[in-house]
Amino acid sequence: MTLTTTSEAELEARTRIAFERFCGLLARSDPQRALVNSTWTCRDVAAHLLDVLRRYTRRDLTAPAGLAESPLEVRELNGQDLAGHDDASVTDLLPLLRSEFEAYVALEIPLEARFPFHAGQTIDGAGARGNLLGELLIHGWDVAKAMMDRWPIEPRDAVLHVNAGLQVAPGWLDTSAAAGTRLRARLHVAGGRPQLMSIDDGTCTVTDADAFDGPVDVVLWSRAAPLDLLFVKRIGLAGAVRRGLMIVGGRRPWLGTQIPGLFLPV
Repeated sequence: MTLTTTSEAELEARTRIAFERFCGLLARSDPQRALVNSTWTCRDVAAHLLDVLRRYTRRDLTAPAGLAESPLEVRELNGQDLAGHDDASVTDLLPLLRSEFEAYVALEIPLEARFPFHAGQTIDGAGARGNLLGELLIHGWDVAKAMMDRWPIEPRDAVLHVNAGLQVAPGWLDTSAAAGTRLRARLHVAGGRPQLMSIDDGTCTVTDADAFDGPVDVVLWSRAAPLDLLFVKRIGLAGAVRRGLMIVGGRRPWLGTQIPGLFLPV
């Protein structure tokens, strides 16, 4: 499954831009300002991104050690790691972020190789790089929203993050909510290749849609940014529709409104 193709040069350039935007936002934010609908503060976001970077730079990317086995354990791991930075200010954290970011950029991560990921998933190198880009974009969104600041997300950046998200989406399926649900959804993400999401009684797969010529229940079209924000639970379905998401066909198109609720928070 590949939503898009990319290059090391593109990923590095876009991630560097996102990183500088993110650091600039943190530097002008109120570190004690609470995020919307969260117990975290803007300072906590800085500490979390340092932990995320270290999960790339300070572990063997080819081994599952250091990864969480479920979405719940991801949240627990984030909390445990965050507790290790209780005494650090944003001023303390920014130079550490910059140093760790340069170590991240220097990593050898072949774009077509596959690596273990949280929740028992695997992801290719392009997705792994796109995931870090997305961490900067989504957590930048969180801080900007808390500070009532603007945080535009470039369409191509969002495509690269959605490319990562779709590869590991099966691990975030809420098996209880999806029990008994059977549907096939063809996803058309602007700037990417069509993907087929199949949910079958508590399991999920995502594959290239062009390899499937059968009927589907839902055909969905969206710009990448609103789809990204929807699946990471930063906006609701109505907000995604306002930003351009549309259900445009399928045998049972009404089922499209159920899909976001079948996945656990990221």
